[in-house]
Amino acid sequence: MDEKKEELNDEFINAEDSNDSSQQPEGEIDKKVQAAQEAAATVAEASEIIKSQEEAYAARRADEEKRWEEQEKKRSDSEDQSSKRLEALASTVLDAAEVANRSASAVTNSHRSLTIGAKTLTNAAANGNLKSTIVVSLAVALLIATAGLFSLVMYQMSKKMDQLDLMIVALGTRTAEMKNSLGSIEDLTKNITSINKNFDQLKKVNSTLSASIETLNSGAQKEKEEQLKLLSTQTKKLNEESLKTVEKMMASIKGLEKSFDSKIKAQGTTINKQIKATKNMANELKKFENKISKNLKTALDKSDRLNLTALELSKVKREIEALIILQQKRYLEALKAAEPVNRQNQMIKYPGPVSALSEKGDQQSDED
Repeated sequence: MDEKKEELNDEFINAEDSNDSSQQPEGEIDKKVQAAQEAAATVAEASEIIKSQEEAYAARRADEEKRWEEQEKKRSDSEDQSSKRLEALASTVLDAAEVANRSASAVTNSHRSLTIGAKTLTNAAANGNLKSTIVVSLAVALLIATAGLFSLVMYQMSKKMDQLDLMIVALGTRTAEMKNSLGSIEDLTKNITSINKNFDQLKKVNSTLSASIETLNSGAQKEKEEQLKLLSTQTKKLNEESLKTVEKMMASIKGLEKSFDSKIKAQGTTINKQIKATKNMANELKKFENKISKNLKTALDKSDRLNLTALELSKVKREIEALIILQQKRYLEALKAAEPVNRQNQMIKYPGPVSALSEKGDQQSDED
């Protein structure tokens, strides 16, 4: 190519020279020849420069083509990898979408079940509160009723005790009267003993008289007869007087004995009646105490049962409240997990357009 250009230039110069030679003088021709030679030299230099530039350009182009081919290979590889990644991402995105749909349906179902459970728990808690209040009010009413019964029983017991105290006082008075009557009986026994002593003294007097009579019998019979008469009269008088006194004493003793027997019988009957009444009162008191003890035991058992039921109801209420709180916490956690706050915090991120991914792959390949 360079040789052809030089030949064309030479021909062009030669044609000009032939045309100018006919018209111009020789000095000008020499100048033109020199100028043409200089121009040819410059052209040759320019051609050499152009050749070197063309060679450098060809080398650069070959290098660029090689780099371009390498970049195209890398791009094709990156496109293949990105297509594979996109396919994998598409499958994962579809799976994730299905999982998200399933999780959303599960969350909605769990939300519904949680709302239903919360409603049921609130209703159960309300029912439990009502039942517990009813049971506590019933327990309080029963306790008040038992307290009223206990107060009535204590009032009746106090009345019965007052009656027993009065009965005991009456028995004490009757025993005091019995003691006084027994003291009068002792006085009568003392009088009887004194009368017996008088009888003994009379016997002694009679024995002394009989002894004196025997002594007098040894004396004169007259004196004996007189003395016997006197003694008989005296003895008769004494005997009559003593018999009268004894009869009076016996009559008084019999009257006293009859009065004492009647009094003793009356007191015995009254004492027996009082003993029977006290026994009946004691039996009634025992029965009443047994009834009271049974009623108190039943009331205490009922109060214990009511307390146990109240405690169980309070435990159930606490458990229900704890379950409600747990269900609310779980529901809030589920809502927080179901509602993403930021796109960066999402578990699944949808990919961008293919051009952006290809540009990113090209940039990564360029950086490599």
